[in-house]
Amino acid sequence: MNGNGVKITAEVISLRIPADPRFLRVARMAASSVGSLVGLALDDLEDLKIGVGEVVTSLLELGNGNELTLEFQLVDLGVELFAYVELDGPSEIDEERAALGLQILDVVADEHQFSLDTGRAAIWFRRSVDTLADVDES
Repeated sequence: MNGNGVKITAEVISLRIPADPRFLRVARMAASSVGSLVGLALDDLEDLKIGVGEVVTSLLELGNGNELTLEFQLVDLGVELFAYVELDGPSEIDEERAALGLQILDVVADEHQFSLDTGRAAIWFRRSVDTLADVDES
């Protein structure tokens, strides 16, 4: 159940966006809306939006102009994002930029994974309700 006592089934919301950084805002707004559905607190929503921003930016750099697909999955106590871009050939990774992106996801995501093969670059991450914030420390 989420923080509002509503049990969430594994529903998926798909979003395809053009390979244009101007659409980053659309992806972040969608993330915020999806996170609200599962009861994420404001800090958790902000982490989710930061994570989505990092994922979209990273995939835009690798995609060479190809559109991105984002699939938000509502899961009990959180949101999972699977995002990918189809590749037209080998993509070069800026190692410093990739390391920074992974550090950001380390902070804002509960779990994350990056994969790159000959035809697709993909990033998955999960952001859950911060149950520690609900613990009374008195």
